[in-house]
Amino acid sequence: FLADRSADPFATVVDRLLASPAHGERWARHWLDLARYADSNGMDENMAHANAFRYRDWVINALNADMPYDQFVTRQIAGDLLPGDTAAEKAAGITATGFLVIGPKMLAEDDPRKMEMDIVDEQLDTLGRAFLGMTFGCARCHDHKFDPVSAADYHGLAAIFKSTKTMANFNVVAMWHERSVAGPEILARKAAQGVQLAAAKKSLNDRVAAERSALVKDLPRHRLAIAVAEAVLARQKTSTLALEPLMSAGKSLPTGGILLEAEKFDRGNLVRDFTTYGLGIGVVYNAGPIPNMAEYDFAVTKAGVYQVESRHAAAESRPARLLVDGKLLRADAVGAVTGSWTPESQRWGVEGQVRLAAGKHVLRLERDGPVPHVDKFALVRRDDLAQATVLAGPLLVADAAAEKKLPAGLVQAWVEYLGRKDVKKPDGAMLAQVLADSKGPLGAVKDTDTLYEEKTGASLKLLREAVVATEKLMPVEPMAMAAEEGKIGNLKIHLRGNYLTLGEEVPRVFPRAIAGEKQQAIDDKHSGRLELARWMARPENPLTARVIVNRLWHWHFGGGLVRTPDNFGRLGLPPANPALLDWLAVEMVKQGWSLKKMHRQMVLSSAYRMSCTYDEKSHQADPDNALFWRFNRKRLEAEALRDGIIAVAGDLDRTMGGTLLTVKNHSYVTSTASERFDPYHVNRRSVYLPITRSSVYDFFQAFDFADPSASNGERVATTVAPQALALLNSRLMEEKTLSWAKKLLARPGQTGPGRVEEIYRTALGRKPEPGELLRALWFVEQVRPGLSGDDKEKEAGSWQALCRVVLASSEFVHVD
Repeated sequence: FLADRSADPFATVVDRLLASPAHGERWARHWLDLARYADSNGMDENMAHANAFRYRDWVINALNADMPYDQFVTRQIAGDLLPGDTAAEKAAGITATGFLVIGPKMLAEDDPRKMEMDIVDEQLDTLGRAFLGMTFGCARCHDHKFDPVSAADYHGLAAIFKSTKTMANFNVVAMWHERSVAGPEILARKAAQGVQLAAAKKSLNDRVAAERSALVKDLPRHRLAIAVAEAVLARQKTSTLALEPLMSAGKSLPTGGILLEAEKFDRGNLVRDFTTYGLGIGVVYNAGPIPNMAEYDFAVTKAGVYQVESRHAAAESRPARLLVDGKLLRADAVGAVTGSWTPESQRWGVEGQVRLAAGKHVLRLERDGPVPHVDKFALVRRDDLAQATVLAGPLLVADAAAEKKLPAGLVQAWVEYLGRKDVKKPDGAMLAQVLADSKGPLGAVKDTDTLYEEKTGASLKLLREAVVATEKLMPVEPMAMAAEEGKIGNLKIHLRGNYLTLGEEVPRVFPRAIAGEKQQAIDDKHSGRLELARWMARPENPLTARVIVNRLWHWHFGGGLVRTPDNFGRLGLPPANPALLDWLAVEMVKQGWSLKKMHRQMVLSSAYRMSCTYDEKSHQADPDNALFWRFNRKRLEAEALRDGIIAVAGDLDRTMGGTLLTVKNHSYVTSTASERFDPYHVNRRSVYLPITRSSVYDFFQAFDFADPSASNGERVATTVAPQALALLNSRLMEEKTLSWAKKLLARPGQTGPGRVEEIYRTALGRKPEPGELLRALWFVEQVRPGLSGDDKEKEAGSWQALCRVVLASSEFVHVD
């Protein structure tokens, strides 16, 4: 900059920054505050928005491309309804409508109509504040008390968004709407792979059908299996199978036994609860109706027969399937009622016995519905059980089947069928009918390969593996949270906001106070979104351009010409300089709605280039600096502060786009079932860090990050003690200052004064004053003796301390 001898070197810097890809990242974060962007739903069901990042990336790309603001507005409201010359343009239009979908929702609301209208209200409130600086939400229950928005106007607007599909369903728990944004290449690959997958499935299904047909017709084999099953059932009734659980009464686990903590599963979706029952007691459970499962990897060093036991608590019976290495051990495991759901009711019980070879194995618990509160599983070799002398359950079946050279699965199927109270042994012609019945012994078998001989089962397994392998090659179709046209219709006014108390029906309209009484009717084939978007983006609209130029001024200067950027109504403040606001709005429209040109115009102005120097006379005339006689001193936002610290340390990762969210779509991000979710300690720019509603990154919270559950055009800047502590003691500062110090010490031939000068120049953009240089060198020398470690570690620690002091300084944290 100092070496630039051009007519306006400052303008050169501005043009370079506007052309940088970092421009979109920096200014997208401001817009995302308005769009209440988040990577999770928050509210009652804090589920992951795994595809929300596509909207965020769209905003960044749009700002970098200097998309005209009128198009920027239109696409976020109705981008899916705009024509696109290419598949990429169409996908971008769909993605832009994520603006309407990413808001927080009460997904477990048990009244679907109320849920729908609450979502519409939130969309209207966000749209009104972000684009028009208006508060529409007040007119949901009655005419707006302060602004000229009637209840009829509100419901006319609401009908537009009720006619728009932004939710996949309104069940409990409801799901938001997502749309494919796959390009032609992915779709072509998916189609080709689909042909291969269909062929693989056909080969499998044909073979399964042939083998099943042969099995059904093999009546002699079934008669033998029935005889074996009857013998097994008889033995189970007469033998002493009341095996006592080894782990009861506080007995310790014998040598060679295996104890599995239920909450420490290796794969699964059950809820982990480490806190409800106190220290040292963890359980798994699930209160939902979805298929639930947990898998545990374990290894045995000595082959033999192992007794499997479980410990659980249950106030009602919730039997689950327990499998070992994919084979059913017990169909009604953990099904006993113990008294209550609390730890004092936990009981040990025997689930069965299984023969295991030395090596690795998998225990799996599964149920299509909620499971009881399971605490532990134990596996003990039968040789170690003094009281266990009789084989039980599936192990008995396996031995009995092997004796008659029958598949164990076939005998087990007949054992389970004949063990039911509502069936009788099929004789004669009835056998064929039972085998053909879907409710017969073969219909309930999940692992059908166990019904056949080992060679046939292995062949079928290969065919299944081929299907799975082909499915894995299927390209993943990218999805985006997005809107599309729904069921079109008008609304009746909801008296007092209650959909059960209806008034007269009103047409879909725009606010009459702005759009006028004479509006072209919206036909019954379209929601009206595109018409609304185009009306909002018209140059004649008195609010759209004024609101956005005021926002740009606010973000640049630390305060808008209208000091209430989200409210241009009567409860908002009037503009300090109405003529300037109007001129900027007209100028932006004249310049093709270009945001970059407006940025350039603002930052090249004399107002922007003023210092923060205080002047008593000016202060007396304008104490609030409403006329901008000096520049407002601003603290860096949380994201800019974090990015600055990482950049100064030389660690900033400039990779653009994509997601850092590690939680699967629709999975919970903050419940006790969540996997460890800590994506914040990376070197990517802050705009790419996941925003989790109700659990925002602590460094962001300390520095007044906007509430991601509401549209925010203005962040409140506080000065509180935790901010200083975050700058001194946070993990971010600890890691980055040490990284920076090590880089400084690695510079060949650099002296102490040279390091101090580099620290000041890099962090503060200036050289240290002579007194600052001496104090910095003295500080490093004073800190070093008190540090632990060897000489190299002490040297790094002393320079790290100086780096920390400079980065925590007011000069670094604030823009003057």
